Amino acid sequence: MKKLYSILILIVFGITQIYAQCYQCDSITKAFSIGTSAAIGINSFAGGSGSGASGENSFVFGDNAFATNLGSIAIGNRAKSTAANSFVFGQYVTGGGYNSITFGLGTSFISIT
Repeated sequence: MKKLYSILILIVFGITQIYAQCYQCDSITKAFSIGTSAAIGINSFAGGSGSGASGENSFVFGDNAFATNLGSIAIGNRAKSTAANSFVFGQYVTGGGYNSITFGLGTSFISIT
């Protein structure tokens, strides 16, 4: 668990350094995007291909991954974090429980809602 927090701190520190330059960021919401992703939540980050961070203080990175609620994080291929403070890492996985952590490998045949 300490490693996870250390990695998240390093990611946040890196994003903070990028914000200082404000490359592809919204000066009002401080939302930042890299690639073909869209960050629209206040203080959100989206990176990768077709991903979206619409939750406030949300972070998403991957292919078609989404973080849609307050403080949510989704990292991976089609990973989706839908509840506040939910952390999702993997492929084809969804985290929908508040204050939850989800790791794994799902299947492309399951609808991610």
